[in-house]
Amino acid sequence: MVVWEALDALSHQLELCGIDAETAVVVLTPPEPNHEAVDLVRAAVARTGAEAIDVRPVRVDGHEPARLLDGPLLGPLLKQADVLIDCLPMDDLAGHVPSGIGDLRVLQLGAAASRPHDFPPHASMRRRVEGLVDQLRSSATLTISDRIGTSLRVQLAGASVTSDHGFVTDPGSFGSFPAGWVQVAPAEASVEGDLVIMPGDGNVAAGSLVSSPVRVCVRHDRITAIEGGPDADVLRALLELADSANIYAVASVAVGMNPGSTPAGQPFDPTLLDKSTARLTAGVVTVTFGENLVAGRPDKAQMPITLSRRDLLADNIPVISAGALQSQFAPDVYESPA
Repeated sequence: MVVWEALDALSHQLELCGIDAETAVVVLTPPEPNHEAVDLVRAAVARTGAEAIDVRPVRVDGHEPARLLDGPLLGPLLKQADVLIDCLPMDDLAGHVPSGIGDLRVLQLGAAASRPHDFPPHASMRRRVEGLVDQLRSSATLTISDRIGTSLRVQLAGASVTSDHGFVTDPGSFGSFPAGWVQVAPAEASVEGDLVIMPGDGNVAAGSLVSSPVRVCVRHDRITAIEGGPDADVLRALLELADSANIYAVASVAVGMNPGSTPAGQPFDPTLLDKSTARLTAGVVTVTFGENLVAGRPDKAQMPITLSRRDLLADNIPVISAGALQSQFAPDVYESPA
């Protein structure tokens, strides 16, 4: 059954991506699709008037379905398409889309897209995300702070700033739905200070919200000390279990910019334990330890910590105050939840 609120939200997202009756669309569906989700996508595409073809990859001789997109039939099909809507369950789309597709625009639907009305799209998302990207690229320092002892400084020289606003209007562009985040991967020896993890913050690797304060000391990118009670013990155990020197180093700092349909930052909010949802939730800061290719630290291990109700400064420009996006980065009145 297609929920009307969900259909309206997804239809609006496709509209914002410039999909209309002149657009050739390929919809990539899972080998064992969730019929409600796929029906929702089909209905939303039909609303735009676009010409659409469903592609359902299957495993052949043990090959992963995504690899079959390079085949002699599907490769030319994708080269004729304008937009690929990817419904396959995968965090990283790089394994789905073959090389040499040219101007194909790609929209990946995340797990939260099964309820798109939880993250209704809005035209100002692109402006706000691009505004923060510009601010970070012109700033020298990004600082996370609070009233309880956090003061973590990231030097932005040499850092990589990436983002996703979800608009796939330009040839060759890639975006997700839902979207709305900006992420900084710092260069080597760029992070110093203390991070105080408080009750209600999320230890994603442990799958639990923190219930006792933890102080994490970071010097020259790396964790040098962890102080606190039971939750500090859990964090130490997870770091040791990873059995990697790189897991102790800062990988990235992400800023969520999507207000969603419900207010963020509620005490002990379980959505902080969903890495994908927390990263895009407005006002949430995600500090991840582990792999950082910008700093020359390749590794598969990563450990995200999701933080609510923090302050974030780009040089002296407030980006977040007490968990709320500020000024030009804040959702307008039409985006904000009631």
